[in-house]
Amino acid sequence: MKPLPDRHISRRRFISALGGAAALPLAAPASAETWPSRPVTIICPFTAGLSTDILIRLVAAALSDRFGQNFIVENRPGANGNIGAAVAAKATPDGYTLLIGTVGPMVNNKFMYKAMTFDPDRDFTPISLLASSPLFIVGSPKIPPTNFKELVAYAKGNSGGRLNAGTVGIGSQAHITIELVNKLAGISIGHVPYRVTTQALPDLISGDLQLA
Repeated sequence: MKPLPDRHISRRRFISALGGAAALPLAAPASAETWPSRPVTIICPFTAGLSTDILIRLVAAALSDRFGQNFIVENRPGANGNIGAAVAAKATPDGYTLLIGTVGPMVNNKFMYKAMTFDPDRDFTPISLLASSPLFIVGSPKIPPTNFKELVAYAKGNSGGRLNAGTVGIGSQAHITIELVNKLAGISIGHVPYRVTTQALPDLISGDLQLA
C-alpha cells in the first residue's frame, strides 16, 4: 500500500476489521473524509484461482462487510508479481488502492531483476501480515521416490535422465527453494518456469515434468 496521511486510513482500524474486533473510530478532523467512502481496489499480482488470490478474495469479502464499501480484487499477474506491484506503486496514494504482496515482489525480486519500475521499500507501507504458508515438493507418479530422502538418493543415482521442477517463475520462492535444495543436498534438479503453477500439473501427471 502506498504511504498516506493518517487522516485517510487508520492502520489499527483496518487490522481490527481483519480480526473481527470492533472498528476503531478515526481520529481525524470533522472535515476529513472517512475512509473508505468509495470502493477500494485490491491488486493481486497473480492469476485468479491461486492461493494468494483465494486468500485476498476472502479478506476482501470480510472488509466489504465490515466497512460497508466494495473491496474489489483486480488480478494483474506477470513477472513474478512485478507487474501488479508496479500498478499499485503508481496508483494515487489515497488509501483506495491496496496490494497483497508476497515475498517475491516485496523482497526477492529486487535481487533477481536488473530493473524494476518500483521500489518495494520506498513505495509501500505494510499494513498487516495476512497469512503464511509452507512450500511442498510434489513428484510425478512416474518417478519412484515417495519422500524427500528417497528423492535426494534418486537424484544422486538417477542415470535415466535429468530431474526437472516446475515453478511459477524465475526468482519465485519455489525457484529459490529448489536452488537451495540443490546446494545443500549436492544434487542438480533443473528449473522449468511456468506462467502459473497450474500449467505445470498436466506435465507433472504425464511425467514430462518430474517435480513441482
